[in-house]
Amino acid sequence: MVKLDADGQHPAVYLKNLAPHLLAQPKGELALVKGSRYRWPIHAGTIPWARQLGSILLEPMAWAALACRNLTDISNGYLGMNALSARYLLARGLGPPLQQRYLFESSVLVRCAWLGLELREFAMLPRHSERWSSSMESGTMVLPLLLLWSRAALARLRRCYLSSLALGSGLLLMTALSSALAGYLWITRVGPEIADRTQVSAGTSSAFTTASATALHCLLLFFLYDYRSGRDVTVLRFPTLLRVLETPC
Repeated sequence: MVKLDADGQHPAVYLKNLAPHLLAQPKGELALVKGSRYRWPIHAGTIPWARQLGSILLEPMAWAALACRNLTDISNGYLGMNALSARYLLARGLGPPLQQRYLFESSVLVRCAWLGLELREFAMLPRHSERWSSSMESGTMVLPLLLLWSRAALARLRRCYLSSLALGSGLLLMTALSSALAGYLWITRVGPEIADRTQVSAGTSSAFTTASATALHCLLLFFLYDYRSGRDVTVLRFPTLLRVLETPC
């Protein structure tokens, strides 16, 4: 199964490599293959600046929500998968629901992460000319996409660290406890004493700074642990890209 946008920006020539790759995939293997306009930013100036900026802002949230490093171009609509992957992806009751319109591609990635589908990317050149236009306004797309990726990140946090035990669960617990202690000391002791211009006692100051430093260090260690527990996107290098580059515009 292959899905590409109907506005002409996705050249069908990449199917010459994409289709054989999907057909050669082992039967029991689940994977989604997607295009990327930013894997190698060739001719990036032809891509509308609003889309480039939106991708830069949303990709870190997608990495956190998918536990997938090195992912680019999360809104790319050039998608391919074998029959088994498609059946799992479209099955009812498995994972979060698929969304429509400009949220579709992002919701597909979220469900892939939930189902454990491997993500693969191939570099591609889109078609964007001076006369190219889109009916979708970038300004109206930002907030729904932010909400989708925020919910996906919180859902993965709950599924991986709150509903099950891992090293990251302990780090999150230490962060929460230390933050709560630091906040309590600030509200009840440090803040009022500073407001009254009285000297904060050494014990209170030491307890507050220790709790704050512990919370910060545990949070940084959690981010490092979570980053290391993710996996990289598999990068596919199709020869079609070279032929497209060699073809005069």
